[in-house]
Amino acid sequence: MPGRVLIVAPQIAPESLPWRSIAEAARTGGLEAEWLAPVASENALRARLAAGDVRLIVLIGHGQSRGADHATIDLASSAGPEPRAVNVRHLAGLLAAAPSLEGVVLVPRDGDGSPRALAGFAERLVANGAPAAMRWADAADVARSGPWFAAWRDGQDWTSLARLGGSVREHAGQLPAAAGSASAATPAAATAPARSPASASPPPAMASTPPATAAPPPPPSREAIAERLLETKRAEGRFDVFLCHNSADKPAVKAIARALRGRGVLPWLDEWELPPGQPWQPLLEKQIGQIRSAAVFVGLAGVGPWQEQEIYGFLREFVARRSAVIPVLLDNAPSAPDLPIFLRAMTYVDFRLREPDPMVRLEWGITGVRPDYA
Repeated sequence: MPGRVLIVAPQIAPESLPWRSIAEAARTGGLEAEWLAPVASENALRARLAAGDVRLIVLIGHGQSRGADHATIDLASSAGPEPRAVNVRHLAGLLAAAPSLEGVVLVPRDGDGSPRALAGFAERLVANGAPAAMRWADAADVARSGPWFAAWRDGQDWTSLARLGGSVREHAGQLPAAAGSASAATPAAATAPARSPASASPPPAMASTPPATAAPPPPPSREAIAERLLETKRAEGRFDVFLCHNSADKPAVKAIARALRGRGVLPWLDEWELPPGQPWQPLLEKQIGQIRSAAVFVGLAGVGPWQEQEIYGFLREFVARRSAVIPVLLDNAPSAPDLPIFLRAMTYVDFRLREPDPMVRLEWGITGVRPDYA
C-alpha cells in the first residue's frame, strides 16, 4: 500500500529548505507526505498517530545522551517557544503503540550534522519497543532519496534499505515486507552469499534437514506497551494528573484512576503513591508543585477539609504555570452540588451523564488533546 510519511520537525517551518525537499522526495517515491503542524509536540504526535494511517516518521531534531537510560530527543512544547526534551524510552513506547507505524528515520538538525549526532538513538528506540529505526547523517541526503522512499514503499527490508542511503549511520529493527512484493527480502537473504550452481541442488543422499530455529517471540501487546509507558512516566515522576478527593469517595475515584491508566494517563493517587512510615504532607506538597493538572472530585459527601487545602494549593500553581484544574462531579453527586466559589467558573466533567462520555472529557482536560467527536 502507498502509505503516509509524517515529518516531525520541531521549530522548523514546512516551507524551509532542505526540509521541504524531504516531502518532495517522499512524493516522488509515490508516498503521501504530511508535516506535523502547527506544533510538533508530544501530544500532537500521539493524537496524529492514533489516526492509524502513518507508516513512516521522519523525525528531524536535536538529541542528547547521558547514558542508555538518559537519552532525550527535543519535541516542541505546547507551553512556550522552548523545546521539550522527551526521554527516548518514553518516545519509543508512544511509537510502539501506534497501530500502523512501521519505522522512523532520525535526521539531525542544522548544526548537528557530525557523524556522532543522534548516535545510538535508533538502537535505543527499537530496544524499547519501536518497530524499526534508522539514523541519517543529514537532511540533504534524505531529501535526495526519492528511490529510497520508493523502495521502502515497495516493501524492501530495513537492511536492504540501509544500502540505498549513502549517509545511513545506523539502523535497527526490521520492517515487514509488503505482501507479494518481488523486492521484499529478509536480512538473511540480503546478506547471504550466492550459492554456486554445483551446490544448488545436492543429491538426495546428501540432503539433510536444516536445524530447527526458534520462533521469534511474539510482539508485546498494546496493553503491555501502555503499562511500560506508564511505569516509565512514574519512574521519572511525570504524573499527568493529581486526584484530589474526599476519602469518602475513594472507591469511585480509584475506579476512575484505573480507567485513566488504561488510556495511557498516569494519575497521582495518595493510596498508591504515599509510602507508609513517611510524613505525607511534604510528599503531597512536592507533587502539587510539579504535576501538570488536577482533577477535583465532588460526590455526595462534598468537599473535605484537607481536600479544600489541596484545591487552594493547586489554584496558586494554576495562576503561576497555567495548570488545568478540573472539577469532576461523581455519579452520586447531588443535583445542585455545592462547589467552592473558586471552582464554579471552571468547566466541569459530569459523571452523572453518559453523553458526552465523561472519561473522554476528563482525558481531554488532562492532556489538552481534543477528542474527535462524530
